[in-house]
Amino acid sequence: MLTIIRDLRKVSDPTVDTDSDRRPLKFVLSESESTVESETFQKSADLTCNANNECLSPMTCKSGTCQCALDQYWTGSTCSAEKSVNGTCTANIECAPILTCSSGRCQCSTNQYWTGSACAAQKSVSVKCSANNECLRPMTCAGGTCECAINQRWTGSTCVALFGVPTSVSLSTASRSILISWNKPVDSKSTIIGYRVRVLVNHECVVEILLVCSTGCTNVMIQHMCSAEKRQIRENRRNTELMEPMSYEINQLLPYTAYNVWLNAINDAGNGNRSVSLVTTDSEVPEKPLNVAASVISSSEIKVRWKLPGPKPGMTTYYIKVYEMVINAQPVFLRGENVTGFDKQIAEFSGLDAFWNYTFTVVGTTDKGSSEESDMSAIVTTYQDAPGKVTNFVIKRPSTSSTTMEVSWSIPLLKDRNSIIMEYKINHNISEPVAF
Repeated sequence: MLTIIRDLRKVSDPTVDTDSDRRPLKFVLSESESTVESETFQKSADLTCNANNECLSPMTCKSGTCQCALDQYWTGSTCSAEKSVNGTCTANIECAPILTCSSGRCQCSTNQYWTGSACAAQKSVSVKCSANNECLRPMTCAGGTCECAINQRWTGSTCVALFGVPTSVSLSTASRSILISWNKPVDSKSTIIGYRVRVLVNHECVVEILLVCSTGCTNVMIQHMCSAEKRQIRENRRNTELMEPMSYEINQLLPYTAYNVWLNAINDAGNGNRSVSLVTTDSEVPEKPLNVAASVISSSEIKVRWKLPGPKPGMTTYYIKVYEMVINAQPVFLRGENVTGFDKQIAEFSGLDAFWNYTFTVVGTTDKGSSEESDMSAIVTTYQDAPGKVTNFVIKRPSTSSTTMEVSWSIPLLKDRNSIIMEYKINHNISEPVAF
């Protein structure tokens, strides 16, 4: 049945709040004398409002717009509780304000993770963690810290595979240098931008060499890892050269020294896995011993000291020669003695003659040969001792006297004098005649 409304008259309704500018209106159908009440439509979410009754239930008017209660969202027909992390969703509005709807689930923003009560920034490399989702992808929580997979390195934004170990690594030595040769890693699919060679003694860096791409490369920023007070060498190489077999001679090393040699290929991810080699440089002929000095200990002992200029040339044996000096004569070689060990630069000699002049020389020897003989030490004289036996001792009775004995002798031999003889003492005994 169709009813045509010819005339509508507005009448007031005392039950309606008259403070609102948009009051519900009541109309009267004059022709049919029957009345039809009609209210304005209530408003949906986020529309402007002045009073709660203007909003679709259960929304209320807050701050001039129709809104659901805190932690709720408007579904289109009612208010529903906002969804927490991993709740199913079709739009961001369904998720708690700190979450977004991603792949049908309420999630934290990119590079964030859910702590249980809030979203927090995901953690970088080596930062403590307790679960994988706390770490920036593709890192995982390994051993309590965020780390890339084995043989990968964090670049600052992602994990990149490290190079493997350089291949065909060989080393040859001289006494003061090491020649290292190598080929690129087998898995060198990415561009090699350099090589790092480090030489260490007892875990302390001695020298670091960087061979850095300078032609055909961009943005190559490779820094030294050994401290600035250590010897640092940086040389440029073409990008094609870095992909070919390479070698480098490391100079200014010490003889007969054990070195660890570390070699890494470098790509955008940083240092690849390193090759580690232990090598000992060759020994060499010792330098000429210096500062040979003798000091007297007693009438029969002398101590000899010397210096061998460093560095240590190898397994060192010293041969110390003893010479005696007779006045106005050339030194006469008496004997020699070996002392083994580079640092043992001292020797003691015993069984020497008292009050006798001596001088000494030293020769250093390694498996590579002997040094030049040192200069002779200053002449030293052993301390005095009791003189030795006199020579040509003779007793005879003069023919002119029966009560006199004549005694004669000669001074002890030169080596037996043992001192400056000041006097002679003669002892004699008197015995009774023996009857036969």
